[in-house]
Amino acid sequence: MDNFEFDAQPPASRDQVYVSWTETWPISRYIEDYLATRKLRVDDAARAHIHHTITRYPWTGPLRKADVDYFLDTSIRKEELLLPESMQAVWKKAGE
Repeated sequence: MDNFEFDAQPPASRDQVYVSWTETWPISRYIEDYLATRKLRVDDAARAHIHHTITRYPWTGPLRKADVDYFLDTSIRKEELLLPESMQAVWKKAGE
C-alpha cells in the first residue's frame, strides 16, 4: 500500500452512486429515490435539475449517497421542486 499510485487509477464512474460499501445504484435510481424521499416532484424537469446539479458535484472520487445527499440538500432550492399544495396533502395522509 505504500507504493499505491492514486494518479495512475482510472477516473471514478459518475454514473452510479454507492449506497453502501457493496451496493451501487444507477444515477437514475438514485435521483428517483432522492426526489421521493424529499417529497419533491418526480417529473422530467425535476429529474433533469437534480442530474444537472450532480454534474456540478466537486468531489472527484466515487459518488457516495450520504455525500451527494448533503451536496444536493445544500445546493438546490427545494421550493422550486415541491409538490403542488394539493399533492402535499395527499402525501401527508398517505404517510399517516
